[in-house]
Amino acid sequence: MSANPLRAWRTRSQRFGLGAATVAVTTLLGLLRTKWLALHLGAEGVGLVGMATATWTWFGLVAGLGMNVALAQGIAAARGAGDAHAEARDAITAARLVAIASAVVALVLLVAAGPLAALLLASAEHATLIRIAALGVAGFGLQAYLQGVFAGRSDLGSPFAYALGGGLVMLAFTLWLVPAQGIEGAAFAGTMLFPAGAATAMAFMALRRPAHSAASFDSTRARALLAVGITTLSVSLLDQGVVLAARSQFLAREGAAANGYFQAAIALSQQVGAVFYVYLASYAFGQVTKLKADLLTASQAQQAQIASRQEAERLQKLLQIAQTSSTKAQAARVVYLGRDPFSQKAFVNRGVSQTFEPGSAVVDELGLLGQLTRVH
Repeated sequence: MSANPLRAWRTRSQRFGLGAATVAVTTLLGLLRTKWLALHLGAEGVGLVGMATATWTWFGLVAGLGMNVALAQGIAAARGAGDAHAEARDAITAARLVAIASAVVALVLLVAAGPLAALLLASAEHATLIRIAALGVAGFGLQAYLQGVFAGRSDLGSPFAYALGGGLVMLAFTLWLVPAQGIEGAAFAGTMLFPAGAATAMAFMALRRPAHSAASFDSTRARALLAVGITTLSVSLLDQGVVLAARSQFLAREGAAANGYFQAAIALSQQVGAVFYVYLASYAFGQVTKLKADLLTASQAQQAQIASRQEAERLQKLLQIAQTSSTKAQAARVVYLGRDPFSQKAFVNRGVSQTFEPGSAVVDELGLLGQLTRVH
């Protein structure tokens, strides 16, 4: 008996350790990338790249539609109910929603690159960074979708694969592009995290899980997912929007170099809470939602069992009446009740062909119910 709690805590520690390893990989690769950027671009370049990242993060939240929470809830509930088709249906529906939103938001960034650069980066000369951010928006939407899949399945291995594969490819592109392409090369290299990480994570998932059953886009589920997603999205947009606005004002007042140091400080401070966030977002949330679905399924099964037992008891009582009665009795089922509450009429599924006659007594398991008034 005492071994079970120890085993449970050992398992939790391993999962938490895997989440911490994800953060460690992200932090290490991020530090190497930042050091390379600082050597070649200086503090000013680091600041501008950081603002481009903050820009596609905020707009990427819009593209993601809050699916990191909504899809996690849907998949976990489907897994709790043992419904593989529902899991596949929600995944496909969410993917289409995110793809449409990502395309729209990326188009807005491409069209309004100049004004957005003047507003967020203090100069329209950096419009190229906003255009590159359009790629980051599409990638961030994909990341939000995958986070929903990871969390819904309580999967901690796939986020680690995402961080490792995406981070290595992003670092490789940074080492390659920054010396020749400068700030634009650094921003483009940053967007490589998303497709490379997604490809690595999906390959990892394919090795561990069988293919899903066929499913298609479901408009009803789309509305349900959006209802949950938009609720959580509004909070995230407000949170990140305040940070983005503060950083853009800081950039305009203090310059890009000061913003570069600010960017490095923010990146380091965020990693402290990230250790807990990865565990909670990628494992605990999915497990809690799945448990809720399990309890709901068990409750429904229990209610069905109670109803069946009550029906069996009622039929047993009716059978006892027929066996103990000295008169001839026939069973009948009530089809519907009359609409006049004062007459209290009931209609049964028997008639002349079963030798029912007007005036015959009608009883149920509790005793005398009435008498037949008309037979057809």
